[in-house]
Amino acid sequence: MVAASLIGVLAFLMAYLSELMSIKKVTGIKQILLLAFVILHGYALYLACYRVERFWLPAALPWFGWFLLIISVVLLIYSHFIEIPFVKAYTKSGISHQLITTGTFALVRHPGILWYILFLISLLLITRSKILLIVAPIWVLMHILWVVIQERFVLKRVFSGYEQYKHETPMFIPTKRSIINFIKNLKVEGGSKCL
Repeated sequence: MVAASLIGVLAFLMAYLSELMSIKKVTGIKQILLLAFVILHGYALYLACYRVERFWLPAALPWFGWFLLIISVVLLIYSHFIEIPFVKAYTKSGISHQLITTGTFALVRHPGILWYILFLISLLLITRSKILLIVAPIWVLMHILWVVIQERFVLKRVFSGYEQYKHETPMFIPTKRSIINFIKNLKVEGGSKCL
């Protein structure tokens, strides 16, 4: 359990450093750190889910977990790699200067948190891992800390109009107003975009 937790925390530290490298526009390091995040977090998930003690769940819940897993992975990919221009955001130095306020970013400013939590819940239902039950909240807190760092030090400096977006769209938990905006954005093509 300790190894999975520490490796997961180390993964998020790599993500924090990649954010710093983006701000400093250090060439190549951002991509290496993001790759390190993916590899370390993947390994931490493996440690937390494979060959571990399991807790009991009704037989139908693991099947529901597979359904949630598919939804969460699709939403993570959509929010992080389709709505955010992949090449500008992840393969180039610096930060994409395009503010996205439509799609899932009309629902909340950081939809990745919602999809990440859904992803971890789905893995819990599938694996019934006692270790994941303990480390998942730690990783969620690390992800929230990453977003708080972005909000505090990066996003408002990089994106013009971010303060207005901040007042119009909740950070993590959708509101009635943001759900209505999200539905309206589904019906209308176009609009301004963001990270």
